[in-house]
Amino acid sequence: MDAGAAVLTALCGAESFSAAMATRPWARSPHFFVHYVPVENHQTVLTSPAHTALSTKLSTELPTDSSLESLGVQKLGMVVPKRHARRAVTRVLLRRQIRAAMAQHRCELLPGIWVVRLRAPVDRQAFVSASSESLRIAVKAEVATLLGDVLRRCRSTRHAAQAHAQPAFQQPSTVLSAP
Repeated sequence: MDAGAAVLTALCGAESFSAAMATRPWARSPHFFVHYVPVENHQTVLTSPAHTALSTKLSTELPTDSSLESLGVQKLGMVVPKRHARRAVTRVLLRRQIRAAMAQHRCELLPGIWVVRLRAPVDRQAFVSASSESLRIAVKAEVATLLGDVLRRCRSTRHAAQAHAQPAFQQPSTVLSAP
């Protein structure tokens, strides 16, 4: 995917979030999990029976979810629960740091659904201010380490897919005949 084509859009819908978080985490750090749903599973995640049941649309019509129109796009969802980050300012800071880091590396990410989830509380004793510079630096460093693991796995997945798609190089056999 070239740099101009990579688009990072917001993930919407409870079904998409719950389906993504039902998968095993792709990467983990002391405070975060990253979940990923590849493009092949993208349509099944976003077109649950809730979207199609009792619909007035024709049965041949596809769902109008914008994510289905652009399957090559990465969708980003963030889960920052209030129980782990009590202050709204802290939750906003965490979301901004995650969004900025993911947007910086969006060209290297695989297409699909990406959900970053805060899984451990932010220590209010260590970070007295809700939006301190020390909290910003700590979150940025942890998210960078987490994304390093994600990108390493993306590269290995992409490399394995390319190796599977391309057969091994075979040198043409030339038969020399003696005159």
